[in-house]
Amino acid sequence: YNYYPCSNIVTASLGYAAVFGSATNTLIAPMLIGLEVFGSQNMTMFVVVCIIAYVLNGNKSIYSAQEILKGKLV
Repeated sequence: YNYYPCSNIVTASLGYAAVFGSATNTLIAPMLIGLEVFGSQNMTMFVVVCIIAYVLNGNKSIYSAQEILKGKLV
């Protein structure tokens, strides 16, 4: 029985976008990658998940040379 309205593939793709966006401290790039790789039918969910991941990330990034603003605009 499926309690979640999304398929396993959609859930995995949302997790991929959230982890990528959070690790790189980017907002728009994971949305566009999700749109390109997984299609536009789930774009609303990609936007919501990427915004949540970006806000909850704080100011951490895997890129040491990345300059991060002190206050995020989201």
